[in-house]
Amino acid sequence: MSTYVIWGEDDHQVRAKALATAYSTTAGSVKDKPKTIGGLDRLVFWGHGDVHRFCTLTADEFVAYVGEWRKKNPGLATVEMLTCNARHRQTGHSSYTDQVVTALSRKPKNQADKVKFRALPVATTASNKTCDWSILKWHPGSATWAYVAAPTKAVENHEDNHMHEAVAMLENFMLPRGTGIGYRQAYAGFSASKGITLQSPFAVKYKYDQKKVDTFNDTLKRVQKDAYIIAGTIGLLRWMLVDIN
Repeated sequence: MSTYVIWGEDDHQVRAKALATAYSTTAGSVKDKPKTIGGLDRLVFWGHGDVHRFCTLTADEFVAYVGEWRKKNPGLATVEMLTCNARHRQTGHSSYTDQVVTALSRKPKNQADKVKFRALPVATTASNKTCDWSILKWHPGSATWAYVAAPTKAVENHEDNHMHEAVAMLENFMLPRGTGIGYRQAYAGFSASKGITLQSPFAVKYKYDQKKVDTFNDTLKRVQKDAYIIAGTIGLLRWMLVDIN
């Protein structure tokens, strides 16, 4: 049995190849035509995602592409989807993963309906809020990732502000701002933190006054309560996935 990794946009090539190395396999572009690979039973896709496209493909195109892979590789049983936002509905649109499930149900004779699709979870925060936005961050230097999700924040212009606020807070604990080497160490520091003081290295480095310390600590508490963050090494990313069909 073997795995093959496929990147979507070109800016995901490096991380896809790193993932392939972790899985002792190889990687290729979604632009490539499906091919026969001995013993292939799993495809892993990594690319940009939203309600419209994943790895540059609409849900119907994605299902058809997977179907072409299975025609050449009858043992293909699992497809893993690594991306941002694909699990979440946006105004007027079903989530990308829901669209994939719908596409599968419409095409019972398509080879892809024999495949199990897996993706990152729809996250729930510590305060039991279902998240509306997510992002899968990647740090090449440490080969670590962070999956950050949050509910909609009712502010002007950007409904995903709370998610980006959570990313910024996590990265306060990672080099060059903090001391964590990569997202895994930053997550450990973020999770354990009870806040900073004027004497904390972070506050000293950035010349914080008490008002800025208080703002930092208020934001930290809010993010710890109302956002979802998990992080790990590249080899652990697969274990975060859940079935979608």
